[in-house]
Order: sequence, then structure tokens, then C-alpha cells
Amino acid sequence: MAPGDQGPARVYVGDAEEGPPIAEGDEERAIRAAVEAGVRSDKKTVLIKAEKNARLRDVSRIGTLAVSVPGTDLKLAVIEKD
Repeated sequence: MAPGDQGPARVYVGDAEEGPPIAEGDEERAIRAAVEAGVRSDKKTVLIKAEKNARLRDVSRIGTLAVSVPGTDLKLAVIEKD
């Protein structure tokens, strides 16, 4: 997750360097689909990496979506970027 500079946060599935952010409004579907695919692959831990200036409400919203899939654990990492 990266801060949205006064707008909504930019959310990526996978590493931010691997592709464009998820389109605003499509986050719920994309996150749920990614988590469900991970659970099917026996990957039960969801890792959220957020830049240190990401808003807590955005991190909480994404975390809530991620753990809405039964059988998942949530881990959070805050990264300080220069």
C-alpha cells in the first residue's frame, strides 16, 4: 500500500513494482479473489506492506477485506521509504 497523496491509497496485489495499482472501486473483488487463490494454494497468511505515511483507515479497510476469507491470518509490515 502506498499513500494516495490526499486521495485514496494505491493498493497493489503482489509487489508494487510488478504492476499497476488496483483500480479504485475494484479493490474488494480483487483482494478477495487474490486471498481466495492463495488459500486454495495452501497460503493462509496475508501480508500487508504499507508505507509509513499510509493512513491507518486505509490499512484497516484493506486488512478487513483480506481476512474476510475464512482461514486466513493477517500480518502487517510498515516500510519506511526515502
